[in-house]
Amino acid sequence: MYINVRSMDGQSMQLRDISKRTSVKELRRLIAAARPDAAVDRQRLFFRGKLLVDEHTLFEYGVQINDVIQLMLAAQQPVAGGDSENSDEARDAEPADSSEEFKHDEDCLAGSLYEPGDRVDVRDPTMGCWFEARVAAIRKRIDTDVDEVSRAPAGALADWEAAGADDGCVYQVVFEDDAELKIAVFTRNLRPRASQRVTLGQLTEGQTVLCNHNYDNPAAVGYWYDATVESVGRAEARTTVYVGPQLVPVAERRLRPQDTVYAVLRPSAAEVAADGPKAWRSNLTDVLLASSTSSNKELRPTAVSCQHCRDKPDRPCRHCGCSVCAGKADQDRLLLCDECDKAFHTFCLTPALEAVPDDDWYCSDCKRDTSQVVLAGQKLKATKKAAAAAAAAAEGKRDWGKGFACSGRTKTCTLVPTNHFGPVPSVEVGQSWMFRLQVSEAGVHRPPVSGIAGRDAEGAYSIVLSGGYEDDVDNGDEFLYTGSGGRDLSGNRRTAAQSCDQELTRMNRALARNVAAPINELDGADAGARWREGKPVRVVRNYKAAKHSKFAPTVGNRYDGIYKVVKYWPHVGKSGFRVWRYLMRRDDPVPAPWTPEGRKRVESLGLKMELPEGYREDGQENSAPSAAPSAAPAAAAAGSAEKKRRGRKRKAAAEDEAAAASAEQQQKKPRYSPDSELTAAIEADQVNSSRWREALDSGADGIREFRSAVERIFTCVVCCDLVGLRPATTPCGHNACLDCLQRSLDAGLAACPVCRAGLAQDQLAVNHRLAKALSLVFPGLA
Repeated sequence: MYINVRSMDGQSMQLRDISKRTSVKELRRLIAAARPDAAVDRQRLFFRGKLLVDEHTLFEYGVQINDVIQLMLAAQQPVAGGDSENSDEARDAEPADSSEEFKHDEDCLAGSLYEPGDRVDVRDPTMGCWFEARVAAIRKRIDTDVDEVSRAPAGALADWEAAGADDGCVYQVVFEDDAELKIAVFTRNLRPRASQRVTLGQLTEGQTVLCNHNYDNPAAVGYWYDATVESVGRAEARTTVYVGPQLVPVAERRLRPQDTVYAVLRPSAAEVAADGPKAWRSNLTDVLLASSTSSNKELRPTAVSCQHCRDKPDRPCRHCGCSVCAGKADQDRLLLCDECDKAFHTFCLTPALEAVPDDDWYCSDCKRDTSQVVLAGQKLKATKKAAAAAAAAAEGKRDWGKGFACSGRTKTCTLVPTNHFGPVPSVEVGQSWMFRLQVSEAGVHRPPVSGIAGRDAEGAYSIVLSGGYEDDVDNGDEFLYTGSGGRDLSGNRRTAAQSCDQELTRMNRALARNVAAPINELDGADAGARWREGKPVRVVRNYKAAKHSKFAPTVGNRYDGIYKVVKYWPHVGKSGFRVWRYLMRRDDPVPAPWTPEGRKRVESLGLKMELPEGYREDGQENSAPSAAPSAAPAAAAAGSAEKKRRGRKRKAAAEDEAAAASAEQQQKKPRYSPDSELTAAIEADQVNSSRWREALDSGADGIREFRSAVERIFTCVVCCDLVGLRPATTPCGHNACLDCLQRSLDAGLAACPVCRAGLAQDQLAVNHRLAKALSLVFPGLA
């Protein structure tokens, strides 16, 4: 297989002939050989977030074909010099702690508006609301201090705040409802405690008041914000409330007579300048120096933080208290989980903790099992699934990991079920693939190795004619096919000589069920003239059969259409053992790809050899070779012209270039044009007209690209499959399976899965126009 290695600077390279059993150590050596600047000791390889370790293989990390491995190159180690000691000391030195404790300055009391112990209202810097607090300490303001609350926008509140006094101090305050919570604020975010209630009749236009507001639920109790009165009526007053640290105005807050409103006491710059700060403070002594024995019952009501206990300290609660004992005592011993935020007393844990840890702590429900965590540079943990895998138990030096069949499918065909008989939608007769694994991904023949795909109770869905049995005879429209079995394939062998008789069981019996006749395990059966009534079998010819058949392709795998099993019978083969032989006869209205009509059809559809994504040959990106046999001479002529060009004169070289350009022009894919019936169906689906235009634009590269675009555009975002024959187009213009949308509504998710727009039951219906167009694009769609 092949993988891509991409460095952090954007350079990318492809490594071919890589095995799944290649170790990371060997991969480093291959990268170093391809990139001289990527020495082994400088490489750090990452895949899916994991740092690759030398002792493991690519198979253990799950690396698949065409996957990308990130390469990071470590910086070159600097040469030791005279400044190394200084640099080490600077690196080892710890940064100074910038979070100094708030220190009270007695010299500030002479010019400050407030003093320690004063009852004040403080504006919270994160919410913009006001809480009751007390002044704890004061100091002078310095240049590095930052006011976290923005200035009010232009309006009445901005003019009102601009007229306030500023003493140039910073105050540390303690909240009344939480004595452990302290913050430092500027003077503009501090004012005397609001205690004077005002009635509706006392309000005037332009007045700034303190009112309660809950912008999430206006009917519930919220927090206290500044509000500017806009108008006053007999039954209500309309105000503008300022919320958040940016003091965003929220209009239409209506105050009614039963609402609690407080008058705001604010030091005016004119008053303080005229009388001095001490004289202003003496007029408010009864407010600032009220009794210090106030309890929580005297505080203004605010929104509760716990809806279960309503913040009552004497009520046990496992939501805001200890999750074990539900107690709220010993707050200093409560430990919060850093993942779920549940609280636990240190003495309620098992085992108990002596002190609150300084590092991150997780409860037993959130804590990860550290024994299963793989840190950077560590080896992968051994799992039961990996140990039970057949690849892990394989012994010997044989390298099985280079084949494409070992790399695994990168995608799966979902247009039809796995037990589908007949043609696969979007696959044309004459379509070719480079590798068998691509045939499996297209859904034509799903087993990556086995020659017969089927179930002994249903029948065979497809076969691959690869010339693996010497008794096979290929005559094109009719061939003799040999059953499977009778060989010793132990030890992971893919093929071996015939060593015993075949039996009419498993895949042989499945292929026999396709005959329009009862099963006969002794003599076989013959459908005779009724052979067309048998079950269809998809036939793929492999390039290996070209040794014995002129109808097989020389490169890759080709789908040759539908065949029927005419009869089957036991026969003693060339090996001397009994084998089961099947007479297969073509029954497909599409001409065979080896006929002139078939070659012309392949060319008209622009079918090319399908290559794996990112597949390169000799380090260069392949241009897809044509699947039509008639295109091979043009390619050969271009290659011959390239060889003859060497050593010739300039004129002859120019003629060769023109010939090569002409051959390349002949190999261009013809534009796909839908027939009249499909065109009419597309035009009828007006709600998806823009999507159909995008798909038709992709038809410039042929029918294959057109169908791929349709499958990508009309994929359901819920099940990630084509919307099928029951598509639904939502009112917002998105497409999904009707069954997927119905399950979403049954689960209570009444929203579009793409844009989350509202969706109702009566808005769901099958888009029959889209379903008809899709059935024409993919004939036989299930």
